[in-house]
Amino acid sequence: MDESLPLLTRRERQEQLRRKRRRQRRRRRRRRWRVRWLRALRTTRFWTNALFVCLVLLTLTFWARFAYVYHVPPELRTGPLSRVTAYVTLKPWWFGPPTFDLDDYLKEPNAVDTVSNTQLLLSNLGPFRAIVEHPDLVWAWYTDGSNGPV
Repeated sequence: MDESLPLLTRRERQEQLRRKRRRQRRRRRRRRWRVRWLRALRTTRFWTNALFVCLVLLTLTFWARFAYVYHVPPELRTGPLSRVTAYVTLKPWWFGPPTFDLDDYLKEPNAVDTVSNTQLLLSNLGPFRAIVEHPDLVWAWYTDGSNGPV
C-alpha cells in the first residue's frame, strides 16, 4: 500500500466527512446571503431609479402644462381671482415659463400715466395674458392664509 495516504478508521472518516459537510453548508449559507444581499441592492437601485424617473416626469409635466402665478395685484382680484394672492393654473399652451411674478410685469420704465395697471400688466404679459384673463385654477393661496384646490 501507499504510505503517503493515511488509513482512517470508520469514525475518523465520518468525522472528516462531517467537517467537510459543515464547511460546504457554511459556504452555501454565505453564498445565499451574498445573493440575497445583491438582489436587495438591485431591487433598491431599481426602485430608486423608478422614483427618480417619476419625479423627473412630474417636474416635466408641471413645467409643460402648469404655471405658478404669484403676487397677484389687487386690481386683478375679481371673479375667480377674488381673495387670491397666488395660484397654480393650467396653461392654454405647452411648455413656456412655469412661474409668473406679476409684480415684474407691472414695471415699465417709460409707462404713460394714463394707462391703468391692469392694461400695463396685460400688455407686458403678451401671449401669456390668458393665465390672468381666463385662469383655469388648480390650486390657490388665499389672502387669509389658507390654500387648497379650487
